[in-house]
Amino acid sequence: MLSRYEGAISNGSCSYFDTGDFEDIIDYYLQHDNVEAALIAIEHADAQHDMAAGIQLRKAYILSNQGYAAEALNMVEYLETLECDSIDIRLIKARALVYSERVDEGEALLNQVFVAATDSEDKIQVSLMGVECFMGTSRYGRAVPFLKHLCEMEPRNAINHFQLAYCYEQNEELEKSLATYKRGLDEDPHDAFAWFALGTIQSRLNMGDMALDSYDYAIALDEKMTWAYFNKAHLLQHMERHEESAKVFEGYLELDANNELAICKLGECYEDLNRWGEAYACYKRALDLSEECAEAYFGMASVFDEQGNEELCSEYLQRAVALEPENPEYWFGVAQAYMRTQRAEEAIPVLERVVSLAPYDYEAWMLLADAYLDVHSDFAEAIHTLERALPHNSDMPSIHYRIAALMHAEHDITGCLQYLENALRLDATQSKEFFRLCPDAWLHPAIVDLYKQYRPKKKTSES
Repeated sequence: MLSRYEGAISNGSCSYFDTGDFEDIIDYYLQHDNVEAALIAIEHADAQHDMAAGIQLRKAYILSNQGYAAEALNMVEYLETLECDSIDIRLIKARALVYSERVDEGEALLNQVFVAATDSEDKIQVSLMGVECFMGTSRYGRAVPFLKHLCEMEPRNAINHFQLAYCYEQNEELEKSLATYKRGLDEDPHDAFAWFALGTIQSRLNMGDMALDSYDYAIALDEKMTWAYFNKAHLLQHMERHEESAKVFEGYLELDANNELAICKLGECYEDLNRWGEAYACYKRALDLSEECAEAYFGMASVFDEQGNEELCSEYLQRAVALEPENPEYWFGVAQAYMRTQRAEEAIPVLERVVSLAPYDYEAWMLLADAYLDVHSDFAEAIHTLERALPHNSDMPSIHYRIAALMHAEHDITGCLQYLENALRLDATQSKEFFRLCPDAWLHPAIVDLYKQYRPKKKTSES
């Protein structure tokens, strides 16, 4: 039938087909994502069977999928007057409602049809439509109940579990995502992408060694899965296992030799291993591929900084920020270069830009406070700067310790004690930084008494 239809079309004509044949032809093209051919078939079907319900239903489906949800909804509401009990019509109507931003109505209709359905195949069809609607519009939370239905009705279908796990991940329900990926892999342990996805969840949950194992499974199942190589290498780098990370990045580049980001990441590994010549070669290789690779310019700046070449370091930093002016890491590098060369006054506006772009970067706030001290010897401004940082970094003990030290220098013992207690509560082991900055604080009884309340207890050996 399909070959007869396509032969007729190629000859510039279309033989007669009944509505059932046309529906099968259209469905075939939709199943193979050939929407253009499906629309041509609908056009020929309309010419032979004016306003046939099955044909119009498929047209409505395509219209809703192509951004014409309102037109699709009008068509479906007309079809309802002809076949009001059709589950297919209701499902397409629900889809059109969702894509018309009448999401609550669409969801309610899907739930209504699901509850009313007595056949398990119909319930599966409703659930699949719910998943399509809500995953297709990035409403992952709304897709979850329909995926749960599918997992209950088809527990051996790993794809259902993997999709549910993905929705949990998008909703930041990582523990649920982790458990659901595992259930899916129990059903299909040979899905390389699922092992990769499980690894990303484990990595986000700080389960580093398990994540590495998952990436290894993914690579064993698909030796060309570059994502798994990249994520594994990046995780090893984060775990400060730089030698291993470098080897994995090298393996990645055997598969994708011209990936500038991977080349730069390998350069970072070489930096961490003090293999500066190889790091330079990586950054140069990336720049040979693209003169607009900001990451490579930033890496070059690190190499020249290590060599003590401040002029070239500054030049490459400026090139990096010119390419990515909203990248706080690059601006922080510029500020550090200014501070190293005793140009604190120039560093101040740069650091103000950094903290506006990345208010959670506590190191930038600390350096900004230092810059104000260097330029103006202004303890009050430095304190004010660090207090500006606290709404974004209240759990960073180093900021509280630094404010306490500055207040001690200003002879504000009440304020000093307040911030010192905040810091000690957060992490008493870092208190040595406060006493390094304020060695005479040991002479103040209130400070000593406060420290004694929180100081880490020394371990005693068992008798």
